[in-house]
This record gives sequence, structure tokens and C-alpha cells, in this order.
Amino acid sequence: MDILSARSDVQDLKRIREAVKDEKISYSPADIRYLGRHGEWQDIPLIITAVEKKGGSGLLVSRWTNEEFQIGARSILIIAAQRFEELVTLPMPSKLLELVLRYATDRQVRELNDVAINKLFDSTSDFVRKTTILRCIRALPKKRLTKMFSDYRNHKTRYYNIIYWFDICAHHQVLRTYFVLCSGRQLWERERHVWLYSF
Repeated sequence: MDILSARSDVQDLKRIREAVKDEKISYSPADIRYLGRHGEWQDIPLIITAVEKKGGSGLLVSRWTNEEFQIGARSILIIAAQRFEELVTLPMPSKLLELVLRYATDRQVRELNDVAINKLFDSTSDFVRKTTILRCIRALPKKRLTKMFSDYRNHKTRYYNIIYWFDICAHHQVLRTYFVLCSGRQLWERERHVWLYSF
């Protein structure tokens, strides 16, 4: 199947789909990349299931498995480029959702409505919540952040880490500017290190 995936011919889409569905066949990252390039919305659950079966649903994964999740997240983001709000509501492992949020563009984050964002704030995954609030701080205008912070304080269920980041970055322009100006890679590498040892 690697040969078909490397050839990247759209006519092979049906065969690649069947191979990824078949539990007797060990799919490769190349197959998931292929689906990212040529797949359709219906292939997103297929990618999610394939990655979950191979890597599990937890956050404590090996480096190799982490690469599988990264490839899966980037692939479904390509397919769902214009349907990001629908994408983040689909059932998927928290590790995969966290990567989807991390790799999304600022524009995609801005286009999420408050209801969708609040559902992400309510996630049982600490990593999903932290990634969501940091992406909001990076992508949303201060006026919207301030309103969201005010509304969240009256939320029935509140998480301390959400309030913590809201309070710091919605009210301290210097720190907010830091998040906005940092490149994506530097931001996530630094904050990922902080997240592992805080809260």
C-alpha cells in the first residue's frame, strides 16, 4: 500500500480506504497522509479510528505514536479546512483533539463561535482546555476575550487553569503581545514544557 500512497493518485482512494479499514492490514503513516491529500469528510472518522487503534486514546504515548497522532491531526485538518467548527465537535481521542487545536490557523480559531469554544473549555482533558485557551488568547481580539472571561466567571462549571490564563492574558497587554508575536513552534514548545510541570 505504501507504493500506492506514494504515487498519490486520486484514483487509488477507494483502495486506500479499504486498506485502512481492514484490521488485517497494517496501515502506514503514508496512507493517512494520502487520505489527507485526497480524502473527503467521510474519511475523517476513518482516520480518527485508525490512529486511535494504533496509538490508543491516552496522552502518555511513545514518540513514534505521537508522530502518528501528528500526521492524523494534520490530515484531518486539511480535509476539514472549511468545516473546522464541525471538526472539533467530532468524537476523537483528547490527544488528537489537542493537536488539531494546536495546528489550526488563527483564522479557524476566530471563526469558532462562543458555544463551540465553551464546550472545549468544558473538556475533561486538561491539555485540551489549556490548548484552547492559549489559542484563543493568540487569535481572538481583546474585546472578545474580555467578554468571554466575564461570561466564563459566571459559568456553572469553571476550571482554574482557564480562569488563570484568562486573567493573566486578557488583562496584561505585555503578556498577550508575547503570545501574539511568538511563532507557532516556539509558543507550543515552550508552553508544552510549562504544561507538563504546572497545575
